[in-house]
Amino acid sequence: MGAFYCFPQLRILIRFDQLAYLTALYYLCFVAKYVSFNQVVNLMKYAIPFCLLMFVAKGLNFKYGFLHNFMGLWNLVVPSIICIGLFLRNRPRELFIITWTAIVMLAITCLTTLTVMDESENVMRELTAGTTDETYAMELREMGVGGFGIAYAMGAFAVGLFALFKQVKKWNIWKWIILAMLVFSFYFVTQAQFTTLLIITIVGAATTYLLNARTKEKKIKVIIITIGLIFLLPVIVQILIGLYQDTTIGMRLSRMYDSLWGAGNVTDVSGTRSMYQINAIKLFLESPIWGNNITQQPNAFINSACHSTLLAVACSTGIIGVWSYLKTFHATFQQEINLAIDSNLHKSYYPIVIYYLLFAFFNPIDAITEASWIIFVIIPSLFKLYLSHNYSSI
Repeated sequence: MGAFYCFPQLRILIRFDQLAYLTALYYLCFVAKYVSFNQVVNLMKYAIPFCLLMFVAKGLNFKYGFLHNFMGLWNLVVPSIICIGLFLRNRPRELFIITWTAIVMLAITCLTTLTVMDESENVMRELTAGTTDETYAMELREMGVGGFGIAYAMGAFAVGLFALFKQVKKWNIWKWIILAMLVFSFYFVTQAQFTTLLIITIVGAATTYLLNARTKEKKIKVIIITIGLIFLLPVIVQILIGLYQDTTIGMRLSRMYDSLWGAGNVTDVSGTRSMYQINAIKLFLESPIWGNNITQQPNAFINSACHSTLLAVACSTGIIGVWSYLKTFHATFQQEINLAIDSNLHKSYYPIVIYYLLFAFFNPIDAITEASWIIFVIIPSLFKLYLSHNYSSI
């Protein structure tokens, strides 16, 4: 199952809806013994209001309104159900093998992508862009080159590894390995040429510092440093522009700098995407409770072009749909965190949750499942293996 999420070559073989059927079959065969059907129903019931409102928003089209959206949410949260099943089996060595095999698969994809970056530094953006020739994009996927999903999965991996690294107190071989993976994952993030990815990864990692401040003095210190960094933000952006000179990130950071601190327009901070997001907010305000019909133009265009899952959910299903959507993920995180780590360490997982929320706000996550496999399987499994007293010997 992990290979379908981590290897681009295998994703070619399976469609979005087929992945939902495959994971459902996997659940019935291998997980249902440990995670009952009632538990799954109690999790997915929160998605029903969102799916029903999408059914109405898409002109009562059951396939594209209800079914596809339900399967989309299922693809995003089923890794958590699978991982909970692994935890409840209580077989540490099995969990160890599965976790590290998935990490090796992810590393192979990243190394393949970095190799191709020597020829084209924007290869991951090319896989994402709708203007890229489909034959060329297919060749890249067959080579095992990761795109948008792998890039943001590695951002989540970097944030999760940093949170884990801060919690593992004893220096042993595994802490050194975690540090090595952390350096590699952050290096990959810096090379991926996605500006938003770089920013939310830094924010997620920085949140770890704030949450790890146990005493009042440390919290005050972190707050003062944070305020100082905010004031120094223009200087920091200028330094990053210099480091990324003549690259896509460099050009986008320059536009951001001009929009926020130069002579540009603040609404142009993300180019045309900013305009679409502002239009999505306006559309949401037209019907903030239960959303709008998005089968007609220009509503349909705004919904698809805003490049934000949460804004798209808001303008199509309103506050009720946003609550339903977020509540599904809240229940998912809550179930898994309770099993993965001790209650006094729950805050250490919050940076990953914050990263995922930022990811959902600035990007369309509904068809991007790679990050979900990292967030709901690999990172919780690492927490379980190296922070749990019962598993710490592995």
